[in-house]
Amino acid sequence: MSKKRDKEELDRINATYDALYNDLEAMSIEDVRRALADAGIDRTALRERLNLRANEMARAGRAEGHGASEALKRLLEQAGDPTSLPPDPTRAFEKAKRYMTSLFGGNPAGAQVQIVGAFRGEGDLTDGDKKTIDEIDAELRARAETAETDEPSKG
Repeated sequence: MSKKRDKEELDRINATYDALYNDLEAMSIEDVRRALADAGIDRTALRERLNLRANEMARAGRAEGHGASEALKRLLEQAGDPTSLPPDPTRAFEKAKRYMTSLFGGNPAGAQVQIVGAFRGEGDLTDGDKKTIDEIDAELRARAETAETDEPSKG
């Protein structure tokens, strides 16, 4: 084989590897959620299985006479019930912040963006309210258009 052909072969192998094994660190949380949803994976069931296995590991460690590592404790906190808070105030605040962000931040994977203007009532809004809603409409439309152009599957 020639050097050029070897390089092309290596480039194809690298491209295949990159396509198969995405760098999870570079993916946004929404991309990960979307990938899991596209694969048909129930995130709640996955989190529960992870928590169950982490608890088993912690119990096995305690049975051997040593406690759970800090990393395992953090995993148990993160994979456990999202409404229960750890005793450490700093970590409790971090977990509460993540929980509130997941409740109110962004759309879940696969959810359709709904434009605020669709919920307008007649006669109930002041001119200032209408202006605010129009600004929100414009921003949501821009975000939706940006999201559509950023997704390679839709382009």
